[in-house]
Amino acid sequence: MDMDTRTPLPSESLRLGPGIASRLRFLALLLGIAALTPPALGSERGVGEARPISPRGELGADEKATIALFERARDTVAFISTSERVRDFWTRN
Repeated sequence: MDMDTRTPLPSESLRLGPGIASRLRFLALLLGIAALTPPALGSERGVGEARPISPRGELGADEKATIALFERARDTVAFISTSERVRDFWTRN
């Protein structure tokens, strides 16, 4: 039996399988698309610059009714939590 004892060339040792190569091409395509995509709306503000805030105004009648409903019912609300014992079929954990 004659064994190949030569040192592989760098190009031979870095061969990628077809799955990895196609994933790398896809990633490169996504990065190219991201580089060509215009920035998101609202990004014309500087980093850390506060956005202007306008006063909210008066609440509507339906919003006031909802707030009143929650304030009346808050003492009757219960917090319920449940637990369940689960056993993994394969590992019996």
